[in-house]
Amino acid sequence: MTLTLGQDAPLVATPGPEPEWIPFRLVVHHRKGLRTDRLSLRLSAPAADGSDFDTNIYLRSPASGSAPLFTINRAPDGWTVLDGSDLGTPPAGRSTAPGEANITLDFTVKPLSLHPAEELYVEIDAEVSDTGTISRRSRTATGRLAFPFVRN
Repeated sequence: MTLTLGQDAPLVATPGPEPEWIPFRLVVHHRKGLRTDRLSLRLSAPAADGSDFDTNIYLRSPASGSAPLFTINRAPDGWTVLDGSDLGTPPAGRSTAPGEANITLDFTVKPLSLHPAEELYVEIDAEVSDTGTISRRSRTATGRLAFPFVRN
């Protein structure tokens, strides 16, 4: 399983007084024969000044209705939590499960103007399984990634 995180466009070198919308794309890829059954992401972009102000993180709607459904919540510790817990089951009327293909999520980070953020942290917890064997084996993948915002 590979997790790819990319910032869609660099920020201006000297940010203005207004907060900037920072678009991101996250792709979860795995080899053929594996399926993502569950995917939970925790995202945080803490204020660079060390204050307790939380940056807002929004999941953008997919362009088509074929994307898997995720719930989005704010945890008590300030992290934004995206949870897709039923990705291994085909939805009604479909023969394949969303987790059998790459999962792409587009989201936007909006730091507060008085408490700007410089980095995005992503924690992943996923369950993948073999789709081609009779005795289905399940594995768990976890990890944490720090991504400094790109400026031009």
